[in-house]
Amino acid sequence: MTADDLQLAYLRFSHSEDLIDAEFTADSLTEDLNIEQMGQELFTLLEKFDCSRMVLGLGRVEYITSAALGKLITLHRRMHRRDGRLVLFGLQGSVAEVMKTSRLLDYFNVAPDHNSAVSQA
Repeated sequence: MTADDLQLAYLRFSHSEDLIDAEFTADSLTEDLNIEQMGQELFTLLEKFDCSRMVLGLGRVEYITSAALGKLITLHRRMHRRDGRLVLFGLQGSVAEVMKTSRLLDYFNVAPDHNSAVSQA
């Protein structure tokens, strides 16, 4: 399976060896149907490419709901179960504030930018 084989609505990604390098293309992760599809896209990447490392950019995301955070927590747990590592990067504005307030900055591996995220993964 190649990156070209997948049609994703909410993510842009590349894959090399054991690393998935993904970034959200949507600016808002709020609607229930969208959140479900977003989760499926993330989990599909993980299963199809069987990677142990993933970096996920949230730089375009301006607003995120608790349901979307739940999908990220589930992804983190799935990565952890396979001895993998998920690193989020590019958090800003209300997304960074929500994660700080909910103490998820301590839960997730977070990097300020893409290069730092790849180094941490």
